[in-house]
Amino acid sequence: MKLINVKTRKLEEFFDDAIPKYAILSHTWEHEEVSLQDLQDLRRAERMKGYAKIDETCLHAERHKLDYAWVDTCCIDKTSSAELSESINSMYQYYKRATVCYVYLTDTRQQRQHRADFAQKLEPYLAECRWFTRGWTLQELLAPSVIQFYNREWGFLGSKDELVDPLSRITGISRDILLGRRHVWQNPVAMRMSWAASRKTTRSEDMAYCLLGIFDINMPMLYGEGSKAFRRLQEEICKKDCDTSIFACDSLASTRSDQFDLFAYSPAEFSGHGKATAWISRDGSSTTMTARGPRLTARNLFLVEVPGDTDRQKPNAPYADGVLRKAIVPKEIKLPHRDNGGTIRYVLRLDIGISTHDCGIFLEKIQTDLLRRDRNLPLALLPRGTRYEAEYQPEFTILDGRPAFHRPDSMHLGKDESFHIPFDGRVSITRIVPRPSWDFCRRLLFAPHVLAQIQAFQLEVRLGSTSASLWLLFD
Repeated sequence: MKLINVKTRKLEEFFDDAIPKYAILSHTWEHEEVSLQDLQDLRRAERMKGYAKIDETCLHAERHKLDYAWVDTCCIDKTSSAELSESINSMYQYYKRATVCYVYLTDTRQQRQHRADFAQKLEPYLAECRWFTRGWTLQELLAPSVIQFYNREWGFLGSKDELVDPLSRITGISRDILLGRRHVWQNPVAMRMSWAASRKTTRSEDMAYCLLGIFDINMPMLYGEGSKAFRRLQEEICKKDCDTSIFACDSLASTRSDQFDLFAYSPAEFSGHGKATAWISRDGSSTTMTARGPRLTARNLFLVEVPGDTDRQKPNAPYADGVLRKAIVPKEIKLPHRDNGGTIRYVLRLDIGISTHDCGIFLEKIQTDLLRRDRNLPLALLPRGTRYEAEYQPEFTILDGRPAFHRPDSMHLGKDESFHIPFDGRVSITRIVPRPSWDFCRRLLFAPHVLAQIQAFQLEVRLGSTSASLWLLFD
């Protein structure tokens, strides 16, 4: 780690346990920022516009009896891809390890007022600062334990502790998280994504890279991959964490171009989860990544009826904002002998919700153990206490991305090798072996994956007063 000696203004390098205490700067980049190469020639660097904040950072560090300071513009050799990648992956820890973080708000001249409600008076001026709109500054707000805010003239505005209420309202992050009473990593994935929903980065890849520390993820930097970086981040999160709230993104977002995509295109699709609640699954379920998408084990899928456009019930619940504002409450299905007369879907309950409802996504079964998200439907909100019909699934994969093989109609994926039993009030299905091969929504029995396997139906057929039990074998 390269640090600026605050007395000599020269860079020194330290490793691991030998890293001394230091101050760190958080700011938004402007013209004529001083690079590592510029700082080698101090006289030239002093003539650059960006040197003033480096100088002030060093002066403030000295006042806090610190010998070193870190500034991202000049403490990283950006000509070295290896050093840049290491620094980006370590950035959260750089800010967390700092003794004090100075936030320099270059677009406000507002001064601290000596009055009890000074924080409230500062709020509208803080809210207009560009610093609160940038992707990189999110982790710079969350990681340090001590933060001091300064205006354009380096006038002290207040500490994070003093300004926590306006900071919470501006960012949508709770006081407990901002004050470190609740660790960032203890919050659902969707909630953490929502903190970045309105933030921007200059390069599209950085929208993923700036969140690495918030999800405790390390991954290589591949500038040029564009939006694939954010997909890669979500895949890495799935490998590390079985928190299914990562799927609670906006399926109806206008940016979507592929109906097979499971993951979000940007953090904006998680807007509205900032005040969510989480429930922790303790049933031994897990999530792993495969080439086709995430594979989940030991999960219940709920069978529900999707209400029509004129019959859709919106949740009467607080905090139903953003993506949750579009969510609908599915109906309980009527089993076993009645035709519901509507669209039947599976719902996967996610590890997130609001005070009165659990969040879920609508799924369609396209093979025995392969499902895909129904992109024509928003999120589902399941009222707590409602007993939806459940189908236990030992394991299944949720398809992410268009399949490598071509199918002219995605709805027929897997349908070519299946057996359809239309609804008939005289016929009831009393047993299916193996159960996961049955798609209740479309009343399809999928063909076995292996030639040695046999599927079986047990049917109860009633004709007038006569009934008979039949077995139907399918190989």
